[in-house]
Amino acid sequence: MPRAARSRAAFTLLELIVSLTIASLLVVVGAGALRSGLALSGRGAEGIAQMMRDDAAHEFFWRQLAAARCTKLGTIYGFIGERDSLMLVSIVSFTRGSDYGLVAAYYKVESDPDGGNCLSYRERRILNKKDWESIDEQGPEPFFDDIKPVRLFRQCDEIEFGYLAPAEGETDSGEWKNTWKETDKPKSKMPRAVRLRLEAEGAEREILAPIVVSCLSSSSGR
Repeated sequence: MPRAARSRAAFTLLELIVSLTIASLLVVVGAGALRSGLALSGRGAEGIAQMMRDDAAHEFFWRQLAAARCTKLGTIYGFIGERDSLMLVSIVSFTRGSDYGLVAAYYKVESDPDGGNCLSYRERRILNKKDWESIDEQGPEPFFDDIKPVRLFRQCDEIEFGYLAPAEGETDSGEWKNTWKETDKPKSKMPRAVRLRLEAEGAEREILAPIVVSCLSSSSGR
């Protein structure tokens, strides 16, 4: 074979080797980019799903608070507010909508299994006067111990409640408190509104839920 032909053949083989090497590198880089893109896409989809769940939890919390009932339970009025927990009586149920009768609802800030904190929700239908007495004597937590929680507002850094006291006069707009204790004043049996403050990844969000009070008596047997 002439030298020129051998040179052209050798040069062509070298080109082929270089081309295959470049192609292999591009495949490796492309596969890595694809994996990263799929991972980001998955996280984005999960983020959207979490936002939708948070919006649904927001709406439920607002509706349940708006339908809260000032129901006398022995010496308390069916509303116990702490910085990290809240118990109230409402006609709005998580599982049954608004046609389930009175339910005792209990929100508690707890550790999230996936990291950070979450707001755990439990509810129990109130059937008789013994249920009132149980909450009155032992507090709300034992009344809900055997109920599996629904976890709302997942992986938050901070979650806390606040309670707006009724105004004392025409010029008073009310004061936000970290706890809510019942008093003998009729207007102070329940707060005017509840504030739920959420903080996650440096962003803060507040949910303000007004309470339109309707007072009931436990003597009604419900």
